[in-house]
Amino acid sequence: MIDADGKRIVYAKGQIYVMDADGRNSEQLTHDVGFKRMPSWPPDGRSIAYLANHRIWVMDSNGKNERRLTNINSDEHPTWSPDSESIAFHSIVRDFVWGIYVVDVTSGAVDTLLRTCLKIRKRSRFWSFVENFLMLLLLSAVCLWDLYQDLLWELYRTRYSLT
Repeated sequence: MIDADGKRIVYAKGQIYVMDADGRNSEQLTHDVGFKRMPSWPPDGRSIAYLANHRIWVMDSNGKNERRLTNINSDEHPTWSPDSESIAFHSIVRDFVWGIYVVDVTSGAVDTLLRTCLKIRKRSRFWSFVENFLMLLLLSAVCLWDLYQDLLWELYRTRYSLT
């Protein structure tokens, strides 16, 4: 994933690496045991979030100050907020149902955005922050979550069942 200014790329090959956008100067940032994946830059470029053992971790962009943000062993797809202060993710067993959550990067406090008992589990889904909204692409629906008014709109639903 390329950073906001287009100068650096972060990627994973079991560990987390950064390199210049032209493919030069690759540097390994993590060195401990454990498989790491899904690294991403926040909009401010000062840190990197990634997954290790299905938990969200964050570190400074130079690889220093690694810390675990979540403790449940099923967190996936960390996505930074536009202000770089929180990360949205989904978890399959948190509260015993699938849901989308937001963790505050500073405090580690986790808030629930959406919980559902729908049987979509490991099927593809995607979300992305767009200004004050979180766009959710589920298996059979596209939804838009207004973060400030705490409202969810279903924009489109396919004819396929989730069950």
